[in-house]
Amino acid sequence: MGKKVCIFGQLFREVRGNSGLSQWNVSVKAGIHLSSVHQIEAGHQEPRILGAMRLVGACGGDLSSFFSELAGRMNLYPHPEQTNSFMEGLEEGNASYSSEFFEITGYGDLLRYCRTQKGLSQKTTANNIDYDLRSLQRVEKGEQEPMVTTAVKLVTAIEMPPGQFFEWLGFFCLPLGKYQVCFQPSSMIPGFEAFAMTWARNYAYSAACFRRFVLKLRCHSGRFPSGREHI
Repeated sequence: MGKKVCIFGQLFREVRGNSGLSQWNVSVKAGIHLSSVHQIEAGHQEPRILGAMRLVGACGGDLSSFFSELAGRMNLYPHPEQTNSFMEGLEEGNASYSSEFFEITGYGDLLRYCRTQKGLSQKTTANNIDYDLRSLQRVEKGEQEPMVTTAVKLVTAIEMPPGQFFEWLGFFCLPLGKYQVCFQPSSMIPGFEAFAMTWARNYAYSAACFRRFVLKLRCHSGRFPSGREHI
């Protein structure tokens, strides 16, 4: 019986091919060893989620489209009736954003935030995909970074659209300016920037925190292509 091939590699190879970049170009831009890129595309090695996002970003790929497609190829689809109320609240500016939302620094933080917003327990989430509860707890604490396919499964386990989730994650986690193509201005949630600015003024713990958040928000929304702004 042959060794199982990671589905991420096939889709990533297609994206890289469409970009016209060589494996070497991508390895340099993503900061991932060339041999690893080769093994990933061959399906013999599976990257962890942030490494996978760096690879997609290095090719100029759109995170939302990529991870929506990946979830589809994995036959993972959140039920529309389960996601609509949460997503509609975000789009209408009625979602209960908290300070926790603006302090997200990694996959586990965002997963925990979305899970609690959906009212799901860790036990229910783990059971939804037959995942080890202790592993989920470590992921949410930032003590363990999941492999890319596990990360996608966990997102669908909390009934979130993978495309939207990973687009947000790219905003919070990818370096300023380096992968801006992953988060386009057109994808900004209506009213999100105005709300974020209000929150930052009222609840930022420090001026430095406020400046850092506003810089990242504006850089991603295309206002300051240079990635620098004096506040």
